[in-house]
Amino acid sequence: KMGAQSVRSCAAPDHLSYVADLGADVVVDFTQADVFDGVPDDSIDVVFDNYGANGTAQIAMNALRTGGWYVFLAGGTGPGICEEPACTPKDGVNQLSLWTDSSGHDDLDAIAAIADSQGLTVNVDSSYALEDSADAMARQMSGQTEGKVTIEVIA
Repeated sequence: KMGAQSVRSCAAPDHLSYVADLGADVVVDFTQADVFDGVPDDSIDVVFDNYGANGTAQIAMNALRTGGWYVFLAGGTGPGICEEPACTPKDGVNQLSLWTDSSGHDDLDAIAAIADSQGLTVNVDSSYALEDSADAMARQMSGQTEGKVTIEVIA
């Protein structure tokens, strides 16, 4: 939890216990409810949005406290951070879009340093050799992964 008083997350029905085992205090089945249902306005310090569904940023703005952070993990399907005219940013709420530049490794090195210093770990669902990349993609797209699918590249 890295100092968080409470962690709230969402997952598909067959991944609820997995997310709870990762440390979430409340896990919402996103097929039945929205992760923000029942969350009072101005009650959350940080929202990590790794999906980016339309409307999520605006709902997050309502729930976030002044001084809070909306962090969009680029690669989702939605518009990203809250911007006019689709979304009205909340005064005093910070926003950050984590997008890594594929032309170098500096961004990834910086993220790795933060993860290492905080003792974060990554759960790897499965690993594939480079020549099995199609199988890796099929696994990732299956919706059944619990963790990251990796491709090993040996130089």
